[in-house]
Amino acid sequence: MLNSVVPEPVEGPVRNILHRIDKGLRIVLKPFQIVSNFILFTVAYFLGVGLSSIFYRLGNKSKTIPPDSYWLDVPPAPKDRDSWLRPF
Repeated sequence: MLNSVVPEPVEGPVRNILHRIDKGLRIVLKPFQIVSNFILFTVAYFLGVGLSSIFYRLGNKSKTIPPDSYWLDVPPAPKDRDSWLRPF
């Protein structure tokens, strides 16, 4: 492979015409490429985020039991209601 010769690209009128057509099509089709990529990526994003959130919610249904709390609901006595206003 060290002594291999890389052939030069063939130049000619047909190659020149095809090159110009290629450049013209790239200029003309670039906006369509941007729009189609935007649409495809948007659909893929919403499918990915939407499906993952749906699966998360479906999988999390059985775990929605509220945990026991350490807090006690004790109604404050009349003396305790005003004690927080005068901490010192």
